[in-house]
Amino acid sequence: QSLKTRAYWILVVAQACHALVGPVLFVHAIPFLTDMGIDPLKAAVMMAGMSASIIPGMFIGGIITDHLKVGQLRLVMAGAYLLEAIGITVFLLDQTIITVYPFFILVNFGLGIGVPLNSILRARYFGRKAFGSIRGTSMMLTSFVGAIAPIYAGWVYDNTGSYITAFIVFAILLGVSTVVMGFATPPKPPVEVTDIRSIT
Repeated sequence: QSLKTRAYWILVVAQACHALVGPVLFVHAIPFLTDMGIDPLKAAVMMAGMSASIIPGMFIGGIITDHLKVGQLRLVMAGAYLLEAIGITVFLLDQTIITVYPFFILVNFGLGIGVPLNSILRARYFGRKAFGSIRGTSMMLTSFVGAIAPIYAGWVYDNTGSYITAFIVFAILLGVSTVVMGFATPPKPPVEVTDIRSIT
């Protein structure tokens, strides 16, 4: 029943675009920073410090979602995607060490907001009776995207000597996710709730 709703597939598309960025930063952040002339140890400290912004993002995201109506959750998720897109765009417009900070901080903060919200959004849109199956099927698709994203970024670097093209693509896709989430309205409850055991 969930797979037949428009909301399910909109969430999958939006979250697939969003799933590109985090894995790329985790894999390529240190090479990216050292290519800018930063000492490897300092680059590691910078990454750790800036990545810590995911923690307040998770805390704030969790609190916000507890106080919102179900129809408003998609707007918070869209806002998280927009923060990440802004962070990347700030760096693309002025590619200096200074702009690396808002780049990493905004992206990680947005990722933090999305951590609790992804699960909460599915539970409040589709209920909890088949939560595991719904989350599993959607993550099967989004995790595949997250797995190939670092490979794509590495391929871009190998062919251009820079990650900039990949960052441009990610910023655009995050912008697409922001817009798409606006259309992820809650689905209508089914007339009859199917027993999950009947389709497994």
